[in-house]
Amino acid sequence: MTSARALTPESPSYGVERTINGVTGDKGWSNWRSGTKNTTDTLSYDLAERTQVRHASVQFYRDGGATWPQRLRVEHRLTGGEWSTGSWVDVPAQDAGAPLIDVPLGDVDADEVRVVMEARPATHIVVSEVQIFGLRPSASPVSDLARLTVDGEPVAGFAADTTEYRVVVEGTGWPRLAAIAVDRDAAVRITQPDAGDGTGTVTVTAPDGSERTYTVTIERAGTGPQPSPEPSGPGASPSPSLVSSTSPSAVPNAGGPAASGTGSGALAATGADASIWVAPALLGAAVAAAGVVLLVRRRPRGTAE
Repeated sequence: MTSARALTPESPSYGVERTINGVTGDKGWSNWRSGTKNTTDTLSYDLAERTQVRHASVQFYRDGGATWPQRLRVEHRLTGGEWSTGSWVDVPAQDAGAPLIDVPLGDVDADEVRVVMEARPATHIVVSEVQIFGLRPSASPVSDLARLTVDGEPVAGFAADTTEYRVVVEGTGWPRLAAIAVDRDAAVRITQPDAGDGTGTVTVTAPDGSERTYTVTIERAGTGPQPSPEPSGPGASPSPSLVSSTSPSAVPNAGGPAASGTGSGALAATGADASIWVAPALLGAAVAAAGVVLLVRRRPRGTAE
């Protein structure tokens, strides 16, 4: 509600605006006056906008006695139209406290509501609070996607509540993401994979400002590092084998002095107890001669054979 009106407040201290202050236990509006009391009175309320009004409630206040009407009715209209008058509702007497009267209105369209009250004989009326309940449009909080595609193809396994996806594509180019939100009034912002090092995002902003972000990681098939193939065919040379030196042993002299050979069957020693590379052909000869794989210790210079 944006405003309230009444003709006969007790005083400015008890104006009708006090009936919409959110307090249900204070002395709000009062029509008390000395002498003859009003037989009827009306409180009118302007709604902020056209609303489907479901019901209205009126909380009265005990001011030294039964200071509430004997009956009331709630009326409504659209600005400039005729007032729709409801049925009278009796307000019961009670020995303690003050009554709360709720009047169903059935989701009527209105932007003005008023409460018409018929007083008890020679008794003033005090209203604590008037509440008007209704339905009106509100901003949607839905920030879900209805559809997500990569280069026009639906993402496999897509679900609105799942926000992380991995998609493998062929070729070397980056695909394009596209998306449709559930709420057509939601905003959709897309960062394509080529701008995110292969990771694309789709952010949906609902009309009420709520956001959800979906992430799509693109992997391109066949572009990762591949193992080098082993040589094959006539004349191919297998890769050399590494043998670690751990104990003193001798290798049959199959290719000349160990420290000086450079041919395909040579040994290349790197230290007194270091690792050496052994060409497979020479290693095979050593195995054939000794029946085992031998480990080699380099002999210090100047030592006799």
